[in-house]
Amino acid sequence: MGKASRTKRERRELDRQVTIAAATRTDTRQLPVFWIVVAALVVAGIAALVVTAPNDRESAARAAADAVPTYADVSVDGAELPTWSGSGTDDAIGRQVPTLRGTTFERTIATWSSGDGVARAYVVVAHWCPHCRDEVPRLVEWSRDNDLPKDVELVTVSTAVDKGRPNFPPAAWLADEHWTHDVLIDDEVGTAAAALGVEGFPYLVFVDRHGVVQQRFSGEMPIKDFDAAIRTLATSARHVAAS
Repeated sequence: MGKASRTKRERRELDRQVTIAAATRTDTRQLPVFWIVVAALVVAGIAALVVTAPNDRESAARAAADAVPTYADVSVDGAELPTWSGSGTDDAIGRQVPTLRGTTFERTIATWSSGDGVARAYVVVAHWCPHCRDEVPRLVEWSRDNDLPKDVELVTVSTAVDKGRPNFPPAAWLADEHWTHDVLIDDEVGTAAAALGVEGFPYLVFVDRHGVVQQRFSGEMPIKDFDAAIRTLATSARHVAAS
């Protein structure tokens, strides 16, 4: 076999190997692109789930709030507290708070019995009241930073509901504010509010474990005063329990 023939065959073999190598390089470059696209689609899908899931939860929460009754029956056992505007002598101090029974935002029937061994702070709010809209976030922040003492409850009364005014329905408003305390739904004539002697919003009534009114406040209560009132109730409860 001549040298020229070998040289031609070697050149053809070299060309064939170069072609195969080029094809192989092309395949290895294309394969990652496919998986990059797949990965991008998967990430996009996960991102879509992450974005839509909170919206779904918010929609569900809103639907649940819309299902809460605007008004509900309230029964009162005991004498109503006298009204007090926030100035002058409060004749309710030292009096027995009446027992309240009604429906909560969870649509369960609850009773807050006077003198049942639990001290309570009643917070009466109206969804349209600008002072309530300022006070509630402060109380929410306080609740996040402080645990309610043992044997002390915070009870909310939602009253004076008006569909034509801001922040209706009240359940949605309080849910948006992340309010976590029990809420009593007042009736159309404000029976629960009247029982506590409410005159203005917000209105706070502090009652010891015997059901005796210790303090009331009409309007936006400074958070340091609220904190002091809660601690006074807790101290009173501890002293009574120790005796």
